[in-house]
Amino acid sequence: MNAPTLFPVDEFDHIQATSREAAAHDRTLDRERVRMVLLAHPEGLTDHEIAERLNEPERKPSFGKRRQELGAVKVRDANGDPVRRRTPLGCSAFVWRLP
Repeated sequence: MNAPTLFPVDEFDHIQATSREAAAHDRTLDRERVRMVLLAHPEGLTDHEIAERLNEPERKPSFGKRRQELGAVKVRDANGDPVRRRTPLGCSAFVWRLP
């Protein structure tokens, strides 16, 4: 005998389908776009700046993941300390460049 649930199982099928679609999405194009932006800015960019240059600021987390996949490294100052810049919200963010 099945235990009762609070919600019908079918109610969450659309969430599972959306998750599967997102996982199957080919991120090659986004990765290439991030690579091109970073190549055009050898001084480095923050994740916010990358998203702004791609005219999609709401996708900053996704572009940050693509930056990680590309193996970008933190920009360092003369003392070897990571360089940071202020984001539009006033937070401090690392500056990244391609190796």
